[in-house]
Amino acid sequence: MAEEARSILDSLMGGDRNAPLPPGTSVPRRKRSATGPLLLPAKRSKSCYDPDVDPLYCAWGIDVYELFVNTKSDLGANPNSPDDVARREYVKLPKHEQERLGFDFSVWQKLQDLVRSAIEP
Repeated sequence: MAEEARSILDSLMGGDRNAPLPPGTSVPRRKRSATGPLLLPAKRSKSCYDPDVDPLYCAWGIDVYELFVNTKSDLGANPNSPDDVARREYVKLPKHEQERLGFDFSVWQKLQDLVRSAIEP
C-alpha cells in the first residue's frame, strides 16, 4: 500500500519531491504580506550518471517499456525514469565514456531478451 502511494506521489510531484530547498529559495514570512513572491525550487535535471535514470532510453532514445503497452508483450512499468536531459548529456559524452557506462550493451541485452522471449513458447 505504501509503495502504491509512493509511486502515485512520484508520478504527480516527481521523484525529488522531498529534496531540500536549494540555496537562494525562500518562503514568505507570515509577517510580510502574503502577496510577496514565493520562490519555489527548480526541478533538478537528471544526469546520465544518476542511478535511477533509464540506460536504455539514454542509449537508444526510446522507452522500451512504452513500446508494447496494451499488447500481449507488455513489459509493465519502467523501473527507471527516462529523461531527455540525461539522454542529451549521454549523447554528448565521448565514445570511451559511453562505453564505460555500458548503456549500449544494456540495450543489446534487453533486445536480445525480448527476441528470445518472443521465440520461446
